[in-house]
Amino acid sequence: KKSDKVSGAITSVPFDAFPVSDFVKISREQLDSVNNKIVGIFNGNTAIGEKQNVIRYLEMLSSNSDAANILTNGPIMLVIIKVFRQSKTSALRAQLASLIGLLIRHSTFIGDELANSGILGSLTDGLRDRQEKVRRFSMAALGELLFYISTQNEQLRVGNPPESPSKDIRH
Repeated sequence: KKSDKVSGAITSVPFDAFPVSDFVKISREQLDSVNNKIVGIFNGNTAIGEKQNVIRYLEMLSSNSDAANILTNGPIMLVIIKVFRQSKTSALRAQLASLIGLLIRHSTFIGDELANSGILGSLTDGLRDRQEKVRRFSMAALGELLFYISTQNEQLRVGNPPESPSKDIRH
């Protein structure tokens, strides 16, 4: 079961891995420390297996919308996109595309920084990958992102409806 694999990942990451209930409550300093360690693992010359363990941990956190918001709108998502774009390892790229989709799906808010990160181009490039799994997860993540964008546009219209030409007619 996937949940069994995920709970095992907590013990196999080289930093203090907080359970979801604690992750959403940690201090700014603790969050910065965890972020720095995760970014260092993804950016560093780390074994693929270690990066995959971190991905599994982040997948576990992503199921909570508060944790997903923290991860999606912080430095973690930006480095995930960068590694997805630069990695030559198909298995890692598939896992990263899956993680991007999970984070977007469970996020209730996505900031402007992500829009400027090159995420659309990276996921679109993923659609042309040699590996079918990378293509499928890229398409799924792209679908989650487009769904989020379309629902945000819809909410903006509802909250701020366009002026009707008949607005001056009062009954």
